[in-house]
Amino acid sequence: MVGAADQRAVVRVNCAYANLLGIDRAREIDVLTVLADSNLVPKVLFVSEEVMVSEYINGSKLTKKMLENPYLMLQIKKKLKEISSYNKGNQPRFSYLSHCENYVTQLTSKHLQFVNVDQLLSAAEHIDSEDWTPSLCHHDLVPENVLVSDDGLYFLDWEYVALGHPAYDWVSVFGGKFPLDETDCGPVSPEIWMLLSDFQSELDKLWRILNRKLIDTFESEK
Repeated sequence: MVGAADQRAVVRVNCAYANLLGIDRAREIDVLTVLADSNLVPKVLFVSEEVMVSEYINGSKLTKKMLENPYLMLQIKKKLKEISSYNKGNQPRFSYLSHCENYVTQLTSKHLQFVNVDQLLSAAEHIDSEDWTPSLCHHDLVPENVLVSDDGLYFLDWEYVALGHPAYDWVSVFGGKFPLDETDCGPVSPEIWMLLSDFQSELDKLWRILNRKLIDTFESEK
């Protein structure tokens, strides 16, 4: 965070290996531009290939305890529906299998021993093969990226935004025990819901391993 007088902003320094993590900066900026007036995201004040500067919003990251609040639950559902309703444009449907394969091919068997790769790739292939209508997905709604403030809810770090499975973000926020409701994210079977939950868990492990490897590689080259 940076500040001057009574003004504050958040500076994100982009990692040098974003493409190796499957991050599409151009797509992120395109989506943030579309969402600029939505009150879903902090305002972007400046952006370049190296940094993004956004307005600072005072708030707290989402916790499981907060999800017990019925009013907040309704607000989150409303916001997720709003995100999925935005114009898709001409973006292609996200391939979960290609995304995972990109990660796996960059790692050795030593790295991959901590992830059930066969299960992960099988789940990704299953998700891709299902008949679902893609919608705008954040794809990284970990607690740190959901900000609860006095002014409402804001979603941060849209690096992995794409046209994905309509239930993906819902599973990320509410987890495997959230009661399914077709009026929320469409017709999703309990089996697919749990498949998405398990898939996200394994993908998170794989991301952490690859990110650590890339950090070590880039630091050793300095």
